[in-house]
Amino acid sequence: EYYPELEFKECNGDKDHIHLLVSIPPKMKVSQVVSTIKSNTARKLKETFKFLKEFIDEPPQYDQNDTLFRQYESMRT
Repeated sequence: EYYPELEFKECNGDKDHIHLLVSIPPKMKVSQVVSTIKSNTARKLKETFKFLKEFIDEPPQYDQNDTLFRQYESMRT
């Protein structure tokens, strides 16, 4: 899906990972945005590199009970 309310401010990384600075509106949960980015990335990688389908499953959803996300979400509300 397309999410015009997300603003990607910075993107950099190394050969095996990336760092994103994303502006997220208050109505969206961090865990929802991370899951969306990971799902869309995995889908595009599997479309581009067909051999990956046998190695990559859909990424898991982030657990709402994760301490870091729980703390961050409580600060946003």
